[in-house]
Amino acid sequence: RSIGLDLPRVTAVLNLYNCDAATPETTEGCFWDPYLLDRDGFYEIVPGADVASASNLTLQPAGSPPVNQIWLQNRSGKRETIFYEGEEIELPPAAVHEFSSSADVPAIIYLRSCLVLSDRTVYEWVPSDAKPGFYYALEETTIAGSLPNSEIVALELRPILSKDGDPVELPAQVNCQLQVPTLNVRSGPGLEYQIIAKIRGTEQEPGRVTAVGRDSLGDWLAVDARIAPGGWIVASSSFIQCNGDINSLPMAEITDGRLAPTPEPVVTAPDVNTAPAEEGAAEAPAEEATPEPEAAAPLTLAEGQALLIVNNGFDQEVRFTLDQRFRIEQGVSEYDLKPGESISLLVYPGQVAFSVSSPWRGLSGNSEFFIDNKESRTLWLVFVPDPDGSGRWILQY
Repeated sequence: RSIGLDLPRVTAVLNLYNCDAATPETTEGCFWDPYLLDRDGFYEIVPGADVASASNLTLQPAGSPPVNQIWLQNRSGKRETIFYEGEEIELPPAAVHEFSSSADVPAIIYLRSCLVLSDRTVYEWVPSDAKPGFYYALEETTIAGSLPNSEIVALELRPILSKDGDPVELPAQVNCQLQVPTLNVRSGPGLEYQIIAKIRGTEQEPGRVTAVGRDSLGDWLAVDARIAPGGWIVASSSFIQCNGDINSLPMAEITDGRLAPTPEPVVTAPDVNTAPAEEGAAEAPAEEATPEPEAAAPLTLAEGQALLIVNNGFDQEVRFTLDQRFRIEQGVSEYDLKPGESISLLVYPGQVAFSVSSPWRGLSGNSEFFIDNKESRTLWLVFVPDPDGSGRWILQY
């Protein structure tokens, strides 16, 4: 028989009764023996050196399978069905199954792969190679699908022990769970990079993501390439909770690096004090010039002006409200922004107050800031769960 233990930390201590379970604890030589466990380890209980003794049970790392066998433990946490050589095999949670195969000839095991859409789920059986003499863990992975609002939930084989009995070294990674309904995956570690994918979840099934690297400050995490090649997510605990130490992840390089589109600058109105040309005055003929590549003219702010660039960094539509007394140009005070949209506004220098709301969950918030004369300032509007665990959401910018 086998059992799987869900360890919240990388290591843990297991107390093993060194005698048969039917033997009373008062028996001489019987006691609880502590063992240090590794979360990714395989272990087995075997008789100790003194076979004649009643207290001879010990815990040790599992040995590798024979060269003509494959051992597979179900670590998905649920009952799974797999196919091998035309046979349907049921694996309860934590169960270990032994497959016989010719030495040095990989076995083909068929595992489920599901494309989950908003209205249906499509299943297929995908072949996976398993090498004889290896110990494997059967694990479930979830990655974002290529279709909108979709994900791929699949089983995979992860080697644990090689045929030499050595643990298989795996790249450092941590598994994280979303604290928000949707999380943007960007092409680099920063809000200035382009959104290349989204990770979604529900209140019943929060989204999950595997991080394989970090930036120098640990503020951004590089994600598994199966989620988005070259993708990064923010490491804030307001957005994700990880079950490992993100500082143990290696420094990752930026492999995509596409920048988000720059918001269109606001074009200032012409100076009303500029005198119009006299009526009837002849225009001087324009000199023919060599065509040059067109370039966006840099925005020049006049005295008494400041520029505010507002971006919706939230994954739901928001309404940005800025009263007329703060704005130079006349017009509406409310601006509806879809995710990723932005607006540019000319404002008066000084203290500026604004409010933001979203129809999603009825969120709202307000704040204010100071902007200098001729300063340009960018706001990234997002709502995040309050760290106090109250269930409220707070505005950040």
